Amino acid sequence: MSTLLAPIVIGPVSVLSTSVRIDGPLPGSSISLLVNGVPVPAVNAGATTSTFVPVAAGSLNVGDALTARWTLGAETSDPSPVPIVVLGYPSTLSALVYLSQVHECVDWVLIGAAYPGATVEIFNGGALIGSDTARGNVVPVRIRGAIQANDVLSAVQSVQTPAGQVKSSQTPSLPAEQTPYRENTMPAPAVGPVPGCAQAVPVRGLAQGATTKVHFNGDVLEYPFVGANLLALLGRAAHNPDVFSATQHFERCNASSPSSAPPVIVDETLPVRKPVIDASQYSCPAARALPISNLEPGATLTIQLVDPTSGAATVLGRIGVGEDVSSGQYWIPDVSALIPASPPFPSLVVIQELCGKTATSDKLLVVGSYQGSVFPPTVMEPAFECASGAFVNSVDNAVVRLYSDAPDSPVISKPVFSFGGLVWVETFRPLRAGEHIHAELELTCQPLALRVGGPIKVSDLTPLKTPDIQQPVRVFQRLIYVSGVIPGARVHVFVNGKWRASDTPLGWTTLFFGIYVGKLKVEDQITVMQTLCTKMSPLTRVPVNVTLGEMLLSAAPPSLIAGQPATITIKAVDADNKSQSVGGTISQGGAVVGATNTAFTLSPPTGQASVSLQVAAVGYKTETISIPLTAAPVVKPAMLTIATGLWFNATKKEITEITWHLQGPSGSFSTTEKPNAEPALVQFALPKPAGGGFTPFTLSCEVTFQFQDFNFISGVSGTRSSDFIEGGLIKPSPSTVEMYWSGTDLTINFLVKWIQQGDYFVIELM
Repeated sequence: MSTLLAPIVIGPVSVLSTSVRIDGPLPGSSISLLVNGVPVPAVNAGATTSTFVPVAAGSLNVGDALTARWTLGAETSDPSPVPIVVLGYPSTLSALVYLSQVHECVDWVLIGAAYPGATVEIFNGGALIGSDTARGNVVPVRIRGAIQANDVLSAVQSVQTPAGQVKSSQTPSLPAEQTPYRENTMPAPAVGPVPGCAQAVPVRGLAQGATTKVHFNGDVLEYPFVGANLLALLGRAAHNPDVFSATQHFERCNASSPSSAPPVIVDETLPVRKPVIDASQYSCPAARALPISNLEPGATLTIQLVDPTSGAATVLGRIGVGEDVSSGQYWIPDVSALIPASPPFPSLVVIQELCGKTATSDKLLVVGSYQGSVFPPTVMEPAFECASGAFVNSVDNAVVRLYSDAPDSPVISKPVFSFGGLVWVETFRPLRAGEHIHAELELTCQPLALRVGGPIKVSDLTPLKTPDIQQPVRVFQRLIYVSGVIPGARVHVFVNGKWRASDTPLGWTTLFFGIYVGKLKVEDQITVMQTLCTKMSPLTRVPVNVTLGEMLLSAAPPSLIAGQPATITIKAVDADNKSQSVGGTISQGGAVVGATNTAFTLSPPTGQASVSLQVAAVGYKTETISIPLTAAPVVKPAMLTIATGLWFNATKKEITEITWHLQGPSGSFSTTEKPNAEPALVQFALPKPAGGGFTPFTLSCEVTFQFQDFNFISGVSGTRSSDFIEGGLIKPSPSTVEMYWSGTDLTINFLVKWIQQGDYFVIELM
């Protein structure tokens, strides 16, 4: 097996084409184009990984199958497994599509839906102001005549066939706007970065219709407008100390930008980007197509099959990345014989190499049995005329393409790898009303009987409805989202009545499509319309205003205690999607106290029912959140209750007055009561001890008491009297005790005995 992967033939190609682009050959190789399996003379691939193989005018016929193979050293690759089929002389031509804005100063108008080999012409009021020959579906046309504000241009394509000329209807442009830039007001584009061995230089920030000039070591390379971003082809590999800068121009209006600054020097130390395999699982090795993105133009890809147990890698092949390519679909060998019937399964990996530096993709599991859908591919209805493609139902891990019953173009798309879900298959030409199209699986694990889907009829294009703008439109958005777009239609966005952006949704994005419009301001008014062929929808009747975003706020904890500092978090999320966190500042009384979604300390005021916090975030309305405050709980004092009794033998006894003195860590306390009873209860309200536990106190007391019928010695009758006898004053010596607190109010009762020396009076604390 050759270690060279089959190259990629780039379509569309028609009988009018004079060259065929082939991607994949590495520098130093030779490449052969095969027409129905027969090679044309080999062509040296040169220094780049994209090659245009010339073909003699008129040598290709409708239905010819084009494949290619390449040779490097002693190795020759297999031919491309699925051919690109040549389109014939068209029986009808679809209207063209404007892919760029039209204004007074445009140097270029980018045109789509062209037929390969057709002559594309642009008129203004009947005067021809630009023309070119389409090599593929898209062609930039150089403008040579005058355009005034509100002029409506007409674009038409034509082909000379053996039966005569075939011409499309004229497509009107949107009314030309005033130029967005005058002399010396154009912004400078951005350039780079440029890694070593790069074959193209990225240039960004280009104005609609401008001419780009890349300054390359003193030489000036000129490029037409192909979009806001450009990969400027160099024709050779870049190396340090190559230096690049760029300017953009409206040459017809004598407007130029400053040079991009600072000049960009090739950086040989830049790492290689990690390639990405755009599939979740590979369940049909027979499909052989591998979609890969995050590519470096001009890099070399090596695709391997890695054993799950040993980690040993089998090289499936190498191929080059096209010089202006960042993603693509590559052919790999059928590895079905290398995949076991049961786990563990091997994985595919892609290694990208540029200038000796490499990066490896994540692994893609290759399972041993087909696990995808088992039903024929079906083109989803409705399919409209002028659309640039069609939806095909979910066929996992298969190569699918579209066919037509039109004799001039039986195959109308390139082969597209589907790894599941609804797949959009772009066509080589716009669909035609009344033709029947169907989908076929070229490489698949499905049974033969399920590889061809049934035909559907392409519908006439009905009047276009105005797309719906998803609301609200927030000031921080950079995309305007619309729905209700016909597949293949061009959507135009206007801000305050001025054109801002256009784009064509593909695939599922027709259901919910975002168009980049850049920076918006509050109260900007947004309107949209869609165009397809020569038809235009009405503009949005009621403009949608751009507004500030709104936040949903919540607090954790949801309430605070007045006067007590606490840690709190204010969570802020976008009110539109209810989940996206919003970063902002939190203020109290005009002073910033914290940030959203981050805990901070807050000191709530006293005497208020709530505290208000203001949350401010860029692009959002300032919101207020009110946090309820609860009164601080009343701290009940610790209650010490002392019950004092006279423990001596008397018929009747009472305490007439008692004073207790306490000395503790929280201060000195004294309380006097005149109970005239026994026992005597005395209470102290003491500071609440931290955490409960116990508190040591020194106690002393003074007790005045009286008694009746007192017996000094138990069991012996003493002096009897019917009157109370003044017992006098007793002052026990101070004692130190530990008070153990318990209960809700920390009430304590304790028992201590003091015996007065010299007599038998006993005071007991109960």
